[in-house]
Amino acid sequence: MITEAFLEQLEWALSASLLQAAKPDLRGCWCDGVLGPEWEADYLLDSVAQTHQLVLRAWLERSSKGQGPTQHLYQLVVHLGPHSYQQYLHERELLDCVPEQLDSTLMVLNMEKRVLEIQLP
Repeated sequence: MITEAFLEQLEWALSASLLQAAKPDLRGCWCDGVLGPEWEADYLLDSVAQTHQLVLRAWLERSSKGQGPTQHLYQLVVHLGPHSYQQYLHERELLDCVPEQLDSTLMVLNMEKRVLEIQLP
């Protein structure tokens, strides 16, 4: 189940992971908010059962040398692992599926298409 608490926890976990990421394309980014799905198909149980993912939206900011921060809305694809997948299918809270810091080696950022993919346990 997608709740405001889940979205907020995801925002904090994303920011913590991005700030300490080893990948150069992730460093210098942080999350300034996570929004729920834009389309109903992105969170219906039947759809999630097939895709094993949720499609959310996230505001990401990035600082560049000599420039101020820029903020853009990204598509946030959340790949559900075994635990989070079962929680979602049983319409349970996903809050406990979000670690304090996500594994940044499992994050994929496409700045051109404005898509960030992450993995939950």
